[in-house]
Amino acid sequence: MQWELDQLHSALDALDTAMDVHADYADTHYHKAETLLELDRADEAVEHWERYLEHDSRGPWAETARHRLENLESEI
Repeated sequence: MQWELDQLHSALDALDTAMDVHADYADTHYHKAETLLELDRADEAVEHWERYLEHDSRGPWAETARHRLENLESEI
């Protein structure tokens, strides 16, 4: 389990680096949100799903992002 957590934290670091280079790249926001969700940090993921949907509102990833946001809203 520790190995998996290390991998997820490394992924977040890589995604942050990618965002430094291209802040509006939709895929980076989507993957950061999904990684944060895996780390039980869904509250931090919301911003990134929303940013993803600003740039890409159609397709399966957009549907997943909307679904995740709706589920979080229903939990509040």
